[in-house]
Amino acid sequence: MHLFEFKDSFRFNQSERIVCIGERALVTRALSESELDKLFGGWIIYSDPSGRDYLGVWGARKAQTLRRILRERGVNVSLTRTRPDAIA
Repeated sequence: MHLFEFKDSFRFNQSERIVCIGERALVTRALSESELDKLFGGWIIYSDPSGRDYLGVWGARKAQTLRRILRERGVNVSLTRTRPDAIA
């Protein structure tokens, strides 16, 4: 699974935070949205113009924990430290 990690101020009037996202359909195969809510206190969704959704978490520690949990569940994780071009 390919993940993207980048800084974003996804809430109005808030400083930038690290965001780690992957394609929603792939992330939810390993972690349900309810698990993300329980483990991380919530999740974030980005969408590109074609309608593809990206789902993940915010905060550097949470991003690291997300990657660890995915690997523990047998997911081969690769990481790009930029925002996906489609949601720029």
